[in-house]
Amino acid sequence: MLLQLPRLKDPKIRMRYVSSTHDVDAKELLGTLPNWYVDHLREKGILKNEFGKAWRDYYTLKPGGKLEIFKVDEPGVVASLWVTIAAKDHRFLRNIVIRAYWDGEGEPSVESPIGDFFLQGHRVHQLGTFTSTHGAPNWNAYSLLLGASSGGFYSFLPMPFEKARIEIENLGVEEVSSLYYIWLLHWG
Repeated sequence: MLLQLPRLKDPKIRMRYVSSTHDVDAKELLGTLPNWYVDHLREKGILKNEFGKAWRDYYTLKPGGKLEIFKVDEPGVVASLWVTIAAKDHRFLRNIVIRAYWDGEGEPSVESPIGDFFLQGHRVHQLGTFTSTHGAPNWNAYSLLLGASSGGFYSFLPMPFEKARIEIENLGVEEVSSLYYIWLLHWG
């Protein structure tokens, strides 16, 4: 079945890598560090009083907050997606929703709790590990195209589009402290 998927026939196929890495104000980023660590960096001469841009490879998402993680206005195919999330909310797999809007549509073509999207909707996060929601042993659901690995959640489900916009919303009551993602796109 996978071999029958449509292929881009143009030999000049371009690939694009999109990740959660983004620039932030360095002074703002320093405000998130403990004072003793900032003092240590100054003592070692690593940190000067000149502030510019810094890079952070994750986003935080407040309760009720939305984050547009992807927007493209030309045709392509999402070839892969990898996401990892750190949250105190043990039900974050149900409370974080992913929405994908294809081809300029006003309503999402994909709208799902992030756990369901990656076949992990039956799990809850407790004490650094995952368990099932009803107390049964932790049976994991995996497939070739979607699932969970030791470092996060993955999708190799091809998603073609003319235009695309993807957002994530935190419907929980706890902040998502770290949201990392990587997209791999193909377009001709």
